[in-house]
Amino acid sequence: MTNKLVNIAFIILALVLGAWAWNHYFAKPHITTQYERIERPVFIHDTTVIKQAIPAKPTAESAKHDSILVTAPCDSVRNIARDLGRRDSVVFKEEVAFSDSLASFHATEITTIVHDPWKHIFEKTREYEDAILSVLKVNTTVATTEISWVAVAIATLVGFVIALLIQ
Repeated sequence: MTNKLVNIAFIILALVLGAWAWNHYFAKPHITTQYERIERPVFIHDTTVIKQAIPAKPTAESAKHDSILVTAPCDSVRNIARDLGRRDSVVFKEEVAFSDSLASFHATEITTIVHDPWKHIFEKTREYEDAILSVLKVNTTVATTEISWVAVAIATLVGFVIALLIQ
C-alpha cells in the first residue's frame, strides 16, 4: 500500500515538475507592443468679443488737443479728425502647444484687437489655424503557447515507467 502511494506521489511530482518546466523554459509568453500615432485636425470655433469702452475724464492734455482742433484751419481739422478717428488694430500670432506621453496638441492662435475711437468700441477676435491633436495608441499583445498534449502524454508515460521501475 505504501509502495503504491509513493508511486502515485512520484507520478504527480513528475507531472507538476513537467508542467513547471514547460511554462518556465519552453513556452515563455511573447509580449509585443505596437505604437500607432493618430493625427486628427481639431475645429475650434472663432470667438469675437465686443466691449464698450468707458471714455476717460478730460485732462489738461486732452483739453489742449481739443483747443487745437477748434482753432486749426478747416483742412487741418479734417486731417486731425481723420487721423484721430482711424480705427486702430493689432494682430498677435502665437503657437499654442502641449505635449504628454500619450497626446500632443498644437495650433496657431491669432488674436486681433480693433479699436474704434469715435464709437468707443473694442473688438477682440480669436481664431485658431492648423489645430492638430496627435494621440498615441498603444497595443500590447501577449502571446502564450498552449501546453502540447503530446508532451503531457509522454511525460505521463515516463512517470508511469519510472514508477514501475522503482517497484
